[in-house]
Amino acid sequence: MKLFEENFYRGYKLSNCSYSFYVILNKIAQKEFKLIKNENGNFFFYSRVDGLVYYFINDIKKYDLKANYIKILDRMDIFLKHDKFLKLNNYQKIISHKEMKIKINHNFEKFYFIQTAQTNDFLQIYTFLKKYFPKYLFYFSPQMLRDKMHEILVYKENNVICGTLVYTQNFNSSFLDFIAVDSDLTRKDIGFALLSSYLSQFSKNTYCKLFVDESNLKAINFYKRAGYLWVGDIEESIVRLNFYKNFANI
Repeated sequence: MKLFEENFYRGYKLSNCSYSFYVILNKIAQKEFKLIKNENGNFFFYSRVDGLVYYFINDIKKYDLKANYIKILDRMDIFLKHDKFLKLNNYQKIISHKEMKIKINHNFEKFYFIQTAQTNDFLQIYTFLKKYFPKYLFYFSPQMLRDKMHEILVYKENNVICGTLVYTQNFNSSFLDFIAVDSDLTRKDIGFALLSSYLSQFSKNTYCKLFVDESNLKAINFYKRAGYLWVGDIEESIVRLNFYKNFANI
């Protein structure tokens, strides 16, 4: 790993990973990251948590890569730098996400039937969310969920989780990671109850952000109903989150 460390601090020309070197080392030690290719100082790691490949490369060329998924999170100008690598290695975009956000400027309702998750809920939450999100989209392990129970809201019927919302609280903003709700529930509009209860926790002028699939009009309208706006409509710096695969069949 010495060569990787030297190049890491020198700076790779291209990478789809924003982790620090010590976070990567820890992921390797915890067997979350597996080195799958080291070609002349160009490194590729497979994440056992989300099933994605993360790369650190100086040579923009074709590599002999097995079928995999990758994601790129960045500004549009940075995406253009990845374009040649993506084309040379036969990556096709499968999902394009745009950023939305809301500035809290009024009080949202906290619904009494929406609860903060309890520690013993973590495995049920993990299983529930895995029903709705493929591995390459879902970036939490069971242990990671267990460590953030205070940032998870749930709705239960007969003591079974039927809806959940996972978020990450930052210093002056919050990010909505995942929300999912079963159909045909006793109560209606649980999705909005979860979202409203989540937003009700924050003081005015707090920014809450999320990424949404550009083709998912139902989800887009759902967030707009709560007051979310496209980031591009309110500021110039637009961040995208896109997923790619290098094989024909999903």
